[in-house]
Amino acid sequence: MIKFFKRIRQRMIKENRFSRYMLYAIGEIVLVVIGIMIALQVNNLNEQNKAERLAVDYKIMVKSDLQRDTAFYKDYIRYMEEEMVKWNRLKERVTSSNANLDTLIYINKNEFNFFLRTFQDFNLGAYNTIDAAGDWSVFTKAFTQDITALRVLQTEAKKQIELQFAIYASSLNDHGKNYPGDKSFIMISNGPLNEYLWSHLNKTEYVKSFNGAATSRATYFRTTIAETQRLLNNTDDFLLTHFEK
Repeated sequence: MIKFFKRIRQRMIKENRFSRYMLYAIGEIVLVVIGIMIALQVNNLNEQNKAERLAVDYKIMVKSDLQRDTAFYKDYIRYMEEEMVKWNRLKERVTSSNANLDTLIYINKNEFNFFLRTFQDFNLGAYNTIDAAGDWSVFTKAFTQDITALRVLQTEAKKQIELQFAIYASSLNDHGKNYPGDKSFIMISNGPLNEYLWSHLNKTEYVKSFNGAATSRATYFRTTIAETQRLLNNTDDFLLTHFEK
């Protein structure tokens, strides 16, 4: 094809048909420009299709991560609500008119569960992959803004939850080393030394210590239920907004 146009150009020059040669030259330039524009357009379409396919693949990953997060949120809220029911029942017993120190000691040694399931990390595989690759441009502005806002919320909520857990863990540690409850976690779980420990306790300090540990446990649950519910609501909103129902 190139040789064909070259022969036409050379014949026109030999025949001294300059005006026609100029028209031909202009036409040839136009054809080249059009060819370049078509090639660029095809390339742009290919890049756009590639970005769209990449966005679809990433969204599948994001949706999977967020669905696993919501499953955990629901399960953890259910667990904490069940624990709060138990906590309130014990509160009714220790605040009743016939409750005494023996009631509290029995609950501490045999019934009160000081340990709890911790809040798990978020599923951030997709988010971290996109962020590491710098591929946020494949998404719409709204999608990027919303998932960024959700990530900020996750960070803030986790910070509050971890703060309350640290407070509870500290209170539990202070109480547990002096007034052990769950026998599977202590050395002197029974026998004369265990009886000596409980028979020589400072009653006022013991009641204050138990009350502090039990109260911080309830505070952890109340805070974490609220934060987890907020995470669940916002994650559900994001899924409904950016994915088909």
